[in-house]
Amino acid sequence: MNHCRIRHCNNNSDQGAIQGSGGTVTFDNGVIESSVYECVRMNSGRFEAHNSVFRDSSMGFGYYGGSGTYAYNCVIADCSSGCRASNKHFYNTVFYRCKDAFLESTASSCDHCVFYNPPGYGPQTATQVGSNGNIWGDPKFVDPDNGDFRIAADSPCVDAGDAAVAPELDYWGQPRKGAPDIGIYEVTEGLQ
Repeated sequence: MNHCRIRHCNNNSDQGAIQGSGGTVTFDNGVIESSVYECVRMNSGRFEAHNSVFRDSSMGFGYYGGSGTYAYNCVIADCSSGCRASNKHFYNTVFYRCKDAFLESTASSCDHCVFYNPPGYGPQTATQVGSNGNIWGDPKFVDPDNGDFRIAADSPCVDAGDAAVAPELDYWGQPRKGAPDIGIYEVTEGLQ
């Protein structure tokens, strides 16, 4: 799936907006939002996302088997929990306003990720901060309440990503530069 928006998913069996049972699911340059339970649940198989947003749901990712979940230059925002279980791998990803937990299991990996909750909102630290290029800081999104996850020029996300794993292009198809920004967009000139 490329440039898809999945919204308002609800069911009575605690499943995700995307429910995988084998094979490989690829979700690029898309948005999954307002899911009653998980944005993505893979019971088996592999899930891979690039430049995508998972927001305003009970949980960003649930994964209960298979060969893993991989998120590159994504945003996980306004979820009770960023992800559950193990075998998840996040690269150049922003975890923002996760009310209960960023990651419910320490058996997932994070590299060059930004974690942030405003003061008084949810956990004020993440165990991943301080290693593997992970940092704590306000990503300075333009208008996250309305789904605008562009970052300001003074965001800690600027030039802080790992170029070895970043997608060649950002969400809008703009080239990523040498040291890529963390999140779905490269910084837009003139944003303060």
